[in-house]
This record gives sequence, structure tokens and C-alpha cells, in this order.
Amino acid sequence: AAFKLQFHGDVTLVGARLTLSFAEQYWAGQLTANTVMPANWFPSDSELPSFSDQLRSFVSKHQQPRLPNSILDNALEETPWFRQYSARQKRRYYKQIFGISQKELRKIQNLHRFLGQACYFSTRDDPRILDNVSAGDYYDQPHLNRAFRELTGLTPVEYFQITSVLQDNLMAASYNESR
Repeated sequence: AAFKLQFHGDVTLVGARLTLSFAEQYWAGQLTANTVMPANWFPSDSELPSFSDQLRSFVSKHQQPRLPNSILDNALEETPWFRQYSARQKRRYYKQIFGISQKELRKIQNLHRFLGQACYFSTRDDPRILDNVSAGDYYDQPHLNRAFRELTGLTPVEYFQITSVLQDNLMAASYNESR
């Protein structure tokens, strides 16, 4: 006999992935890293399928540029306008706009680039992670391991041996999404 379970209940959406350009036009003050920002940007009786449209509409109505021009281009490189500033002023802007330093942003970008590769470590008995590491991002496997553990709490091998829906969805996400 087959069983069919149905669950009916309220759904609470707890987060949305926003681009870096969102941070450059965020209207409610300074962003902080590694925190959850409670926000109720649309009515609670809204339908989930229209969430994206409602969120997009709310953000576009409220955004306001914090600087005259963008700090980063689509490749996450500094724009010509931003390059004219001193290192000290750049550090201030990174912290003010993104809530993290340029170095921390690069660490996250390098990790996303690594995760965005087609790596299948869980299917091999002796994974060779170093074969999938860009020399421009990490100079050796211990460097990758330290950076990976700092950002995720796990080594790359531990991460790829854990099977979870969240991990599968993170691996499937586009890390090069346009701003």
C-alpha cells in the first residue's frame, strides 16, 4: 500500500539572495557581515509565487545610490571611478557599503569560484581537490583548506562528503550571476 502525506501550514520565507549592487543602493544604513537583517518588505498574506516580483518591486522603489558611481563591475573588479581613491578611503567604502573588507570579499569570491567548478569528490575514493584549484586563488591545498574552513567551518573533503539538500542547491546556484 502506498502512503501519501500532505502537510498544510504557513510558510515563512527567511531569506533572499541579493546582489552586491543591492548593497551599493541599500537605503537603510550600514550593512553588517554575517548577520540576518529582519525585514518585512511585503504583506504577510502574499502568495509565495509572487514573492520575487514583490521583492523586486519593493527594492526598486526604495533603492538610492550611496555613492555617485559603482565600486565594482560585473566581474567584481574595481571600476575606473573607484580606482582613483586612496587605499584608506577604499577600505572605508568597502566596510560601509558591503560590511566586509576587500580581502574578505575576495576570499568569498575565490570560494564561490571553487564551488562553481564541476567537482565530484564524493564519488571518488581518493579525491584530489588540488586538481580543481585555480593557482590564482589558492597557492596550495593547505591554503585552500584554511580559507574553506574559515568560511564554512569544514574542510573541502568534509564539505563534499556531507549530503544535504542545502549543499546541493548551493552547488547548483550560479555564482557568476550578473549584478
